[in-house]
Amino acid sequence: MSYTVSIYPDEYAHGLMYRPVTLEVTENTSIRKINAFFRKYDDSHLYPIFNSFNATNRAIRRLAKYRRDYGTESPEWYAMALEKEISDIVNNCI
Repeated sequence: MSYTVSIYPDEYAHGLMYRPVTLEVTENTSIRKINAFFRKYDDSHLYPIFNSFNATNRAIRRLAKYRRDYGTESPEWYAMALEKEISDIVNNCI
């Protein structure tokens, strides 16, 4: 099984480019690589939640705690959970 993560960095949203940046996540993809990908293309530092925290870093910390408490999951699950966690943080805090 594989999962493709697509991110539209901020410069893409402003009409400079329309192609998403993608990462193909397979069972051999490391969690560090997924985190690095999300952090590299993260633009949430431009829009901090309540002017106090970065949504991507908070989501990574929450999932790290989940993985410590309940064990590791597949990289595909982790990538999907990270996208959902970031979305939940942004949508529930604004």
